[in-house]
Amino acid sequence: MGEFTKGRARLGFLLGTGFINYIFWLASTMAGRTMGALIPSPESIGIDFALTAVFLTIGAAGFRGRKDVLIVIVAVAVALVTEHFIGGKWYILAGGLAGSFTGWLTYEYS
Repeated sequence: MGEFTKGRARLGFLLGTGFINYIFWLASTMAGRTMGALIPSPESIGIDFALTAVFLTIGAAGFRGRKDVLIVIVAVAVALVTEHFIGGKWYILAGGLAGSFTGWLTYEYS
């Protein structure tokens, strides 16, 4: 990402790092799925909160300050409205897309 922010990102660099990240993502997912099946009841030992904690940590680490406040507000608002009116797990996708689009717009016009 440092190359990207400096304006020196090349297609080969982006594709190569994306491929490596994809391979590690798949391997980690398979390992997590396999090891997760060994835990009979995650709720009984408090592991069910682990995914929420991981995403909160990632979000907090990526937060850049005042310029991200609008992005967070839009993402949360769209997620809440979607969960209320549509239900299911669609609020995750809707909030993520709304936040991504808002981030793109604020990046383009800042």
